[in-house]
Amino acid sequence: MKAAGDKKTICIIGVTGSGKSTLGNVLLGRPRNDPTGFKTSAYSSSCTLEVESLDGRWLGNGDAIRVMDTPGHGDAGGRDQELGREMVSSLEMEGAVHAFIWVKNSQKPRFDLLELEHFDMLKDIFGVSFYTNLIVVFSRWSFDARRERLRQDEGVTLEKAKESLHTSLAEHFPWTRDRPVPVAAVDACFAEDDPAEASAFLAETASLWRCIDQLAARPVESVQTRRFRDQEIEREKNRLRHRAEMARRQQMSGNTRRAEPDGRCKIL
Repeated sequence: MKAAGDKKTICIIGVTGSGKSTLGNVLLGRPRNDPTGFKTSAYSSSCTLEVESLDGRWLGNGDAIRVMDTPGHGDAGGRDQELGREMVSSLEMEGAVHAFIWVKNSQKPRFDLLELEHFDMLKDIFGVSFYTNLIVVFSRWSFDARRERLRQDEGVTLEKAKESLHTSLAEHFPWTRDRPVPVAAVDACFAEDDPAEASAFLAETASLWRCIDQLAARPVESVQTRRFRDQEIEREKNRLRHRAEMARRQQMSGNTRRAEPDGRCKIL
């Protein structure tokens, strides 16, 4: 079914163990390990075995949203094909998605082969247009003072991490070069009693929401919805072609009948 009213549908995607479910809970204003929310795991195996949807409000008190948590690609149990079919079915039932959030481990900002495989699968499902509604969220980018100092000593910056991500994606999908995907560094495990971390969390989620709000004006339809629409357009084209052909034949028939008296041989 389609998202109703002004509710924005957000689909969280990514590989297994990237922190998708934790982010989903936090964006809904729930505790990160909420037992009534999306199931989370500290291990590499996937806790999410089917697409789950929860309705709520952005950060608990903002605009109405629906968050869809999808199975992680690259599941250790070798269930990618099965989970992929489940994901396609659920997204087709949803009808339209306002924004895709790709949760990416910031410690490995370049897209690896597993992620590129997942990206390619989503492109096949939704078409290239899904990329225009894609946002990357870096997980594991802590804003505490110690981590900030370590990154500074190593010459690691958020801008460099974003650049590395964009470059790796463009290497495999050159058409993404002209429109770098927006990136936010949302630390779902931030320390609420740390002013710097809390402030960064609010700033990054505000940036993320602005992106979602802009993308919501042009939601991405599922392949089934687009296929149905394309079939309707093709049927209408066929009807118009048929009418034009019938009109042409009728005109030719009328012209022939009008020409017959002048063209006949007169019998004397």
